Amino acid sequence: MRKKIGEGGFGKVYLYCDPNTSLLFAIKHIKLVQTKANISQFTDKLRNEIQILSSIKHERIVQYYGCEESKEEVLIFLEYMPGGSLYDHMHDFGPFNEAVTRTMTRQILQGLAFLHESNIIHRDIKAANILRDTVGNVKVTDFGVSKQLTSITEAGPHTTVGSFHWLAPEIITSDNYGKNVDLCLGCTVVELLTTRPPFADIEPIQVILKIASCKHPEYTLPKVTSENLREFLNITFKKDWNARTSALKLLEHPFVEVCKTLEEIERKDREINKLKEQKVCKASGEIVKKDREIIMLKEEKEILLRALARYRSRLNDRKGQKTKFA
Repeated sequence: MRKKIGEGGFGKVYLYCDPNTSLLFAIKHIKLVQTKANISQFTDKLRNEIQILSSIKHERIVQYYGCEESKEEVLIFLEYMPGGSLYDHMHDFGPFNEAVTRTMTRQILQGLAFLHESNIIHRDIKAANILRDTVGNVKVTDFGVSKQLTSITEAGPHTTVGSFHWLAPEIITSDNYGKNVDLCLGCTVVELLTTRPPFADIEPIQVILKIASCKHPEYTLPKVTSENLREFLNITFKKDWNARTSALKLLEHPFVEVCKTLEEIERKDREINKLKEQKVCKASGEIVKKDREIIMLKEEKEILLRALARYRSRLNDRKGQKTKFA
């Protein structure tokens, strides 16, 4: 059984249900262009890349399962994300507020940091390539295979290295770029807050000229935004990609670091609930032990909550003052 759930530059995406296991997964159908030279060479490269990507597992990365090919098409099997893309969510419900954007930005950075450690450059970070589950967690998709897909489909050349409005300057001006090309993540942050990337009112061809020549992207943020957010964007938008901070280092920036405390609080809650469930099945002596563990976890959680409150208090005290980050 299948149901169409999306369509992009490389083909259509369908939701499949395995009749034997009832498991849901996504399949990307990619029509091949037989007139393109050396198509078999590119499909071989695509298959090899997907085999490598299938071995990569991370909580912030959409899982590749494998692929099949015929003379007419390539099928790529992927993890199904029921919440759809952030792009679809925004256009159904409007832009995200800063708090939600902060959490998602941290999760995207976690995925990018892992990809970069695996020597994989995404090149096309945007809301349409960030998928979500039903409770707001996000994962990065469409990484690692864009070059081969462009070589075997009718997709335009821009899909090789990123969609026009999200392009890093070095992709336009030079063939020499590295992992920090993905730290034009700032374009995606602007998109999440406003539903529009930088230069949204400019035609694609003109955007390329603008990105190549301007010192800083043109965009408008909501009226109420934190100084930490603005500073975070300035770091990601540095024109010299060598001067940009790595994804791993950006996880320490004040704009997203507060989420680390929230993640710890959520983890403590999960541990407390797990221990409460285990208590039901334990003998009396074990119950006392579990009670002590629960008390300790609650105390640790309170410490984290107080730290979070202090952090928020400092933010309020420093409102209007710039926080330095190098």
